[in-house]
Amino acid sequence: MLHRQILAALFALMIATVGLSRTQDSTKYELYSWKQGNVWYYALFEEGTRAAAYEEIVSEKSTIKGTAALEAALKKLPKGKEILWMSDAPPGIEKPNGKNLPDLKLPSRQRIKRVKAYCDRLGIKLTLV
Repeated sequence: MLHRQILAALFALMIATVGLSRTQDSTKYELYSWKQGNVWYYALFEEGTRAAAYEEIVSEKSTIKGTAALEAALKKLPKGKEILWMSDAPPGIEKPNGKNLPDLKLPSRQRIKRVKAYCDRLGIKLTLV
């Protein structure tokens, strides 16, 4: 009888652990990119905490300057995370008219491949949106 109770408790613990790890790994990030001059800039937001306005995406507070700095930021993310690399601002967020703000866009295929290969080495899933 005690043997069955121990097995049942271990089984319940195993199910709870699997459920917890799935919850923790479900966090996604949104990545934005734009070019100013010869430099690529990036902004990385945890999904659900992303910017509410275009200005927040491209603000100095959110900006990651250069691909090497982006790779350093990616290295801090836990293995198994997913990043959605946005080709434009999300629906509902539009670039204000009359402001000298950069256009959000994806870089060249070569640069995308470099970042994707880096994410693959880190165990991070990168998806272009």
